[in-house]
Amino acid sequence: MEVVWNRVEDRDTAKNTPRANLVLQAFNRVASGVDGSDVDHKSLIEGAEKCMIPRLDMKDIIDGSQGQSSKGGYGTVFLNCVWRGTESVVVKFFRQVGNKRFELCLHEMLMQALANECCGATLSLLGFGIKHGGSQTQGYPFLVIAQRGTTTLWNHLKEVTPCEEEKLHLAIQILKAVSDLHVNDIVHSDLEGNNIIVVPSLTGGKVVVKLINFGLTCRVECTPVKYANRSVKDKERSLRKCIWLAPEFINPGTRCSKSTDVYALGFVLVEVLTAHLPGKAKGWDSVKCFRAEGLHNQGVGIEVNKCFGDFYERPTVNSLLKTFLDNV
Repeated sequence: MEVVWNRVEDRDTAKNTPRANLVLQAFNRVASGVDGSDVDHKSLIEGAEKCMIPRLDMKDIIDGSQGQSSKGGYGTVFLNCVWRGTESVVVKFFRQVGNKRFELCLHEMLMQALANECCGATLSLLGFGIKHGGSQTQGYPFLVIAQRGTTTLWNHLKEVTPCEEEKLHLAIQILKAVSDLHVNDIVHSDLEGNNIIVVPSLTGGKVVVKLINFGLTCRVECTPVKYANRSVKDKERSLRKCIWLAPEFINPGTRCSKSTDVYALGFVLVEVLTAHLPGKAKGWDSVKCFRAEGLHNQGVGIEVNKCFGDFYERPTVNSLLKTFLDNV
């Protein structure tokens, strides 16, 4: 089914480029039932070419990470690399065995490109590449993303004690960023403090936030690659480890939705308002206590706590945004 692109016309961050429709067409082809085994290095290259995403050569990238790397479920991320001699970039490698790495890279590349088109609060995708060598004959795909700062929201809240005005400023920026995704039927699917970075303003004003890590991002009513065909036991482990995941994920066939994003967003907002990190909470009783802490503004507190309600009772991002704007 063809997806209609909804541009964010009323924001100065909106980008009216025909590239958005090219990316959507490519995503529609991938999401229409392409099996992971069908996505190989040729599919990745073809998808990038159709979306005008440049192919980069690894020799143009200098590893300046100096040990600053992290390993996730999809591969390894290297920070502070240098591209074209001057620009600081993040390089994300996909190291899965078989064609799975190309499927994951293609999915994240398209979702990152879509997010760039509709939301100014994202880091720019500069291109992709394939590094040859090692045991995989087709090489290892990688994405190159512009780097603006490396301070996550969690680290920022630990290092800085923001005043109430600054907390509201951070919360409103995060809400605007997620709103830009949702108005285009894009679900981030992994909203948490480590996937939001805080960077200095280019004009010397207040800090700005950027959403990162689009590996689980998908269109509304699609199932992200990571959650497809997972057992209930695996899902239970994920829910215990990642308490910001909506509880309905335990059910077979649960798909990501704006409502599941709002559940996770509730944790992010409480993090900002209380400077208390939910990752330290153990068990649902601790989570309930965590939700109630520090919400001094009653109107904001009531609206944020609705994020943790039943699937159909959660507020929209725009209603949350209105509540916060009314309290500035």
